[in-house]
Amino acid sequence: MFSPVNRAVNRAVSPSTSIVDASNMSTFAFGVMGQPAQPSVDTATYSRIFRTALARALPRKVWLDESNTINFLKAVPSKLASRVDVSLGCALSIAYLEFEATQADEMALTMKPTKPSVGSKAVNQPRYMEGLQWRGFASRWNDRAKEGEVRTPAKLDTDVNITLPRQWALFQPLERLDDMKRIVIAAHRDMDWKNALAPGLDGVRLFIVTTLIWAWNVRGHEERTQWSYLATDIVQVLRILVEQEKLRGVRDPTAATQQEGYTVVDGHKRSARKWKKSAKLRASESSR
Repeated sequence: MFSPVNRAVNRAVSPSTSIVDASNMSTFAFGVMGQPAQPSVDTATYSRIFRTALARALPRKVWLDESNTINFLKAVPSKLASRVDVSLGCALSIAYLEFEATQADEMALTMKPTKPSVGSKAVNQPRYMEGLQWRGFASRWNDRAKEGEVRTPAKLDTDVNITLPRQWALFQPLERLDDMKRIVIAAHRDMDWKNALAPGLDGVRLFIVTTLIWAWNVRGHEERTQWSYLATDIVQVLRILVEQEKLRGVRDPTAATQQEGYTVVDGHKRSARKWKKSAKLRASESSR
């Protein structure tokens, strides 16, 4: 079981954030932006593409193995079969690995508080996603809480279909959003996410894992549609971030200022921890 080192140094301090009422609100205003072409990866070639993308990230990112994320992503075709568009789920997995393979700095996500209902207290949602960050849960195909059931930390929120798209929208450049914080403009490479979405154990992995677990626990046709909108948008954004990182070329080694336990880059914190190779990875390398 994944047992992380002290993770306090990898947590971003929550700044003052906008609070959005997430109840009864659709995140994607596709009547305005038009549905983009849906990305896909053929399940027949997923394993090959997966291995290639993973090889570019390992062994530099040993935590992908230690956090069970590799095995989690390997299972995407079988887990999502007959639930959602599997090819879109595969595209999401590959886009994520390609983003992790870049030289972008690893940084922790800072979740934005939203209100479950009008007049309620603002909290970080989905709570499952918050648990992945603060508790250091490994990537696992957990179940979803039923309506009216008291959610345990290992269960996905019953209202994840509302709270996860809303959380994603709050990480987007303001130019993508209308005054109701709905996504109304397609992502493009001239936009700046200002390091809000970054690689890393506590980075965009939290969105990817939660999105895929939602797909495994999807309920009904309408949720499948909303999941497809979200997954498509995440893939497009990650591909743009990869492209932007390539265009940056050689990174400025003086851009980061070291502080105790973490590094600060453009006002965001990232972990300064050094991960050791797992026994499994060392054995794999020695057999080559």
